[in-house]
Amino acid sequence: SDALEYSGGGVMHSSAYNYRANKMAAQIATMIGEDPVTYEKEANHIFHAMNNVLWMPSSGWYAEYKDALGLKMIHPVAALWTIYQAIDSKVPDAFRAWQCLDYIDQDIPHIPVLANGLLLKDLYVLSTTDWQPYDWSMNNVVLAENLQTSLAFWQGGRPEAAFGLWRSSLIQSMYLGASPGNFEQISFYDAARGELYRDFADPIGVAARTLVEGLFGIYPDALHDTLLIQPGLPSMWNFASLSVPDVAIDF
Repeated sequence: SDALEYSGGGVMHSSAYNYRANKMAAQIATMIGEDPVTYEKEANHIFHAMNNVLWMPSSGWYAEYKDALGLKMIHPVAALWTIYQAIDSKVPDAFRAWQCLDYIDQDIPHIPVLANGLLLKDLYVLSTTDWQPYDWSMNNVVLAENLQTSLAFWQGGRPEAAFGLWRSSLIQSMYLGASPGNFEQISFYDAARGELYRDFADPIGVAARTLVEGLFGIYPDALHDTLLIQPGLPSMWNFASLSVPDVAIDF
């Protein structure tokens, strides 16, 4: 978000970014004959800090951040980006990832998607946080954030929940929104702004990734010359197919 500021505190989602970057830099350094030790040490320091400082064992998820000054408090009410970025950067193990996703189930507001003539009754979208008072980019209903969260559910081994949120998000934007086929930035269900913007780059990029990597499970690891295919198709589907420039799947 362009409005997030933590006054120098230890922050979970940015730490996860830096952990992933240093871990990958170490791998690349090894491949090109450079010394990976500096990057490996940095990645390990960040990893241990996240899991020793920001992981809350009694709660079962990562804190949003820790204050740098004053009482150096831990702020326990994590946003969507804290959970999905940790999982996307492969910070938690499988059980901790499950716990973090359960936090989303239990503590992040779920908003039903309803419309006249809409037969589907189980659709919903998520707000990014439940923080108050409202400030821009702090507590919104954002298509990209919902799609990225659905990817976290796929990555965390919960394909049915992932598909439910993914389908809800796309139907709400592309079929029920003010512009047919639109990738909105902010949802109609956002209390402060309502539906906003057309064909926004954030959700377009994440929608592509969730379709290919989440729903159809196509995960290329070019650094290690490996293509993992682990579909996350809903159990009710008897067939599905996808064709993108480099690979096709016919189930």
